[in-house]
Amino acid sequence: DLVADYAFVACAPNRRGILKHLQKLKSFAFRHTGNRLCALYTDNEFITEPIRQWAASDTPFKIQLFPSIPYEHDRVRRVERLHRTLTDMANKQLAFKDHLSPKYWEFSYRHAADLRNIRPKPSLNGQSPYSLYYGNPYDLSKFPTFPFGSVVMGHLPLNLQTATSGRSDERYFVGIAHDFNS
Repeated sequence: DLVADYAFVACAPNRRGILKHLQKLKSFAFRHTGNRLCALYTDNEFITEPIRQWAASDTPFKIQLFPSIPYEHDRVRRVERLHRTLTDMANKQLAFKDHLSPKYWEFSYRHAADLRNIRPKPSLNGQSPYSLYYGNPYDLSKFPTFPFGSVVMGHLPLNLQTATSGRSDERYFVGIAHDFNS
């Protein structure tokens, strides 16, 4: 989001899964801001026939697709810079942590985006992108953030506890559970 500087991040294993994430982005933006997704700037490889049909089917507000011009990175420079920043953060979070394998990279990338979204920005008059979307600042007392990959003790539900199991076991902190509704 160019106005709120909110980074919506989703990882897909291949191009076929992108349409599902675009639909989530569209509903997420409308639910939190009341604004409709009207323009999508992307690389050429992501503009496929199903995505064109999806963008054209959104009546009465059609979504405009703006492909990038080959060798001209000016149209997607903000996204490229954001991706580079988040990738560097994710790689640093995984570095020198022997207990984390590369399969945690997606979690690390999403955690980097979350940290970026909850941090206040001078360009937004001291507000965070999160507070612009949700209407209130991020509550660190309710949802604390820890360094990625920290070893934490995870509570075992009562039905899984035995006399010798204890009440918790060792887990790793991998960020906020976005798709979990409490």
